[in-house]
Amino acid sequence: MGAMARYRRDIGIIDANGKRHKIDAFAKVPLHRLDWLKTLTWLFGGLGFGFLFRPAPRISLIGRAVDVVKGDDIMGGHYVPMLGLNEAGNFVCTSWARASR
Repeated sequence: MGAMARYRRDIGIIDANGKRHKIDAFAKVPLHRLDWLKTLTWLFGGLGFGFLFRPAPRISLIGRAVDVVKGDDIMGGHYVPMLGLNEAGNFVCTSWARASR
């Protein structure tokens, strides 16, 4: 997450129209504090979070529950931008180019 946050701050990402978007700052926030995450999403217009994956056979079950087995090696990570909150106060995010509302 630190590397991704520094990249977003220093270089930014380019949207479909060729416009570069950078962030001004980043901070570590505990994921179990949903109230903080919602407040920060509202205040700053979005935030991002990352998580680590276990080996490939376990992630082939995308969309279903995935077992975590103690001792499994970490395969890699994924960054998910939280784009805002919907009318019900739930997060709006995109992951692997699929929007979730």
